[in-house]
This record gives sequence, structure tokens and C-alpha cells, in this order.
Amino acid sequence: MLFSKLFNFLKIVNYYLIFNLIIKEINSMNVMQNTMQNPANIQLLGNKKIYSAKFCSFKHWKFKILQQNFNKN
Repeated sequence: MLFSKLFNFLKIVNYYLIFNLIIKEINSMNVMQNTMQNPANIQLLGNKKIYSAKFCSFKHWKFKILQQNFNKN
């Protein structure tokens, strides 16, 4: 029981650290300038799509990936 709780806690910490790493990596990129309305954007230039990674539920530690169409002017 204690091992299970410890494992779940470490899993949560791992997800949190990965999320922070993703956000730092995204913020260091200059491809966000076209879509500043989203907190985190990755522009895939080849597919002309934007994948927005948002931290949906802080309670449940979930990630939601939103795919949006991107039309380059």
C-alpha cells in the first residue's frame, strides 16, 4: 500500500517535470509569434498545423493536446 502511494506520487512528479520541460522548450522557440493567444504552441511547419499543449486539470495531472488548423499568410 505504501509502495503504491509512493509510486503514484513519483508518477505525478514525473508528469509535472515533463510538463515544465515541454513548456520551457516551447517558450524558448520563436514560432509562437503568430499565435500568442495560446499559452503553449508548437508549430509544425511541414504539416501547417499547430499543436497546443495545455495543462487541463491540475487535480488529475492530465495533458490535453489540441490540434488546430494553421493557415500561413
